[in-house]
Amino acid sequence: MTTQATELQQLAQLFLEFRNELMEMNMKRHLQFIRDYELSMPQSVTVMFLRRCGMSSISQISTVLNLSLGGASHLVDDLVERGFVNRVEDAKDRRIKHVSLTEKGVQCFEAMTALQLQSVAENLTQLPPDLVRNMIGMLQEALPYLRLGAKP
Repeated sequence: MTTQATELQQLAQLFLEFRNELMEMNMKRHLQFIRDYELSMPQSVTVMFLRRCGMSSISQISTVLNLSLGGASHLVDDLVERGFVNRVEDAKDRRIKHVSLTEKGVQCFEAMTALQLQSVAENLTQLPPDLVRNMIGMLQEALPYLRLGAKP
């Protein structure tokens, strides 16, 4: 294994450990949030996915969640009934359904994000201020390389 591959493996391992620590610290709050909104974990992931991509098909949702088309369709039906998403037929092919967040779905996502930000910020207070500043600079530099479709 090359030095670069070894370093990438080490970086990947450290990111995984860092992410897992934050997730473990915040999981209780997230689970309480989805209980308060009466969402299942797959529904919560669907809300996050739709916020990121804007609009999706049921087929894409089934792929992202690793569900059958019927399972994804049922999940979307429930979210439609509860006002979190809209589902409209494609103008050219009625078999295709386009799914997007409603205002209620956007508000749910924003509340979920605010809770996550608050939780993570509270946990990061354990870090020394110099380390926080260094991490801010490093992540600001790295994120453009990783964002979907972005070219730094």
